[in-house]
Amino acid sequence: MNQNTLGIIRNVFLRSVSVMIVSNVTLFAGGMVDSLLISRYLGTECTAAYGIVAPVSLIIVMISLVFLTGLQNVCSGLLATGNIDEAGRRLSASFFLEFILTALFSSYLFLFSDQVAAVLVAGKEQSYLLKECVSAYMRGFAPGMAALCLMPGFMFLMYLQGKGNTAFKAVLVQLSVNIVGDLFNVFVFHGGMLGMGIATSACHFCAILVFIVEMIRSPGVLNLSFKNIRIFDALSVIKAGAPVAAEKLFISMQLFITNKILLSISGAVAVAAFSVMATMQSLYNSVSIGIVSTTQTAASAFSGEKDEESLEGTLKVSLLYGLMAETAIAVFAFLSAPLAARLFVADLSSERYVMTVTALRIFAFSIPLYNINASFQKYYLSIGRTLYMLVFGFLNNFAFFVLSACILGHMFNIRGVWASFAAGELCTIICLIAFTWIKNGHFPVRVRDFMHIPKWNIDRSRVFKGAVSDEACVVKISEEAFNHCIACGASRRTAMLIAMVIEEMTKNIIQWGFDGKKKSHIDIRIVQENDNWILRIRDDCKAFNPEKWLSIHKPEAPENNIGIRMVFRLVKDIKYVNLLGMNQLVISI
Repeated sequence: MNQNTLGIIRNVFLRSVSVMIVSNVTLFAGGMVDSLLISRYLGTECTAAYGIVAPVSLIIVMISLVFLTGLQNVCSGLLATGNIDEAGRRLSASFFLEFILTALFSSYLFLFSDQVAAVLVAGKEQSYLLKECVSAYMRGFAPGMAALCLMPGFMFLMYLQGKGNTAFKAVLVQLSVNIVGDLFNVFVFHGGMLGMGIATSACHFCAILVFIVEMIRSPGVLNLSFKNIRIFDALSVIKAGAPVAAEKLFISMQLFITNKILLSISGAVAVAAFSVMATMQSLYNSVSIGIVSTTQTAASAFSGEKDEESLEGTLKVSLLYGLMAETAIAVFAFLSAPLAARLFVADLSSERYVMTVTALRIFAFSIPLYNINASFQKYYLSIGRTLYMLVFGFLNNFAFFVLSACILGHMFNIRGVWASFAAGELCTIICLIAFTWIKNGHFPVRVRDFMHIPKWNIDRSRVFKGAVSDEACVVKISEEAFNHCIACGASRRTAMLIAMVIEEMTKNIIQWGFDGKKKSHIDIRIVQENDNWILRIRDDCKAFNPEKWLSIHKPEAPENNIGIRMVFRLVKDIKYVNLLGMNQLVISI
């Protein structure tokens, strides 16, 4: 594939994913602090209660992830093709509907916490104390669940527009408030699980406040506007994100069944060990989540453009860097298991400590496998292969895990249950390879073999792709574009206009966007849509918005920046967006 295209994707991917990973690690660190303090200072029953509540938390957060995934798919695709106003309408409608739904669900959880707790811990003699702990914790965190559910959407909005630092600030505020609140609850107020839940709610509200202040202070291309809002605009977002609801449902069922199996084998001690493992799993998998989220957003944008080459590059970069990072994390997780267990368990001679160390070490083998499956599943969702995502998600998150837990748990007791996480991931990868082998008719050996791109109505021979790395390439690329357009039936005037726009805009990008400190890339793509020629210029340089440039550089003097002014007068439409740190011009001619 074009090395210039791959260079842009790699640079933008690493830049975006690094900030996202740091934010995710910081975000999940809050959960680890909760688990650590509960485990060390509130006792085994409270630790077990913290883990037992996890399926309920997943169901609530599932609402948020449906909207988040839908926004990633819909808004990224719309922005990539220059439909900024439409993206804004769908974003605003989705935020409004999401708030209403999560507020209603949180209210139900608060009002009926005792009944929900009774269902979660039913059937065990020691359930009374567990029930009280579960109920108290749910009453505490329920008021903040609406804010928690909106937070991923706000983070996506920041990342999408190149404001990852704001997302990191919000997460840092959330972590700080959470830690301070937890410490005061444990050592000053002695509020138990109710106090832990209240501290969690408070930190979510503070994080949302950071986002709101930033949006008021510095509006971006996409902004929330609730004037003349239409709920119908949110339906396409829900439809695009609905498969994630099924995925999270599978995970919730997995957690529920795991808790039941562990309770039946070793009681609250095993569930407490699993709670610690789940907390560390969230921390370790935060790297994969950052990689997968970036992959999904980028793939959605490239899918909107029907750009197969960029999709291939995205999947390659995601799998390569994801596997490298997660393998290193798996080794670290295995070696540091005793130290991690000490953070949660004070008595190093206890059965709980030994069981926690074993769980963490066996779980470490699943970490790289998780990244592979998650990358493929989110990629398939981004390109419209929803059924692929659902089937492999069901196999990965439920069917293969439950089957492995039953078989290995019977054979190796508790160790078999821990090993089921890696076994489920491995079985899913084998299943994906077998499916691709059968579908393609040959054994898959390249990333392209696994892409399974839908049949798009695009004649590849009529798509022009060009790369510019310095000013010497500009004239050559514009001539190649001119010849391509003529060969595809464009009038000489249209072909000359396209070549002129390429020369003018790329020279300005080189002049004002290249900083000389790193290698920069400019990628050019031309396609014909009905009677229009669509020119897309993408780069990984410093931000350069030609429309904003004209507005701040002596707009009263027409002789200034005459080249850019001429482009604006001659083309039908021109849109600029900053997508994951990529500058993208979509020009209709």
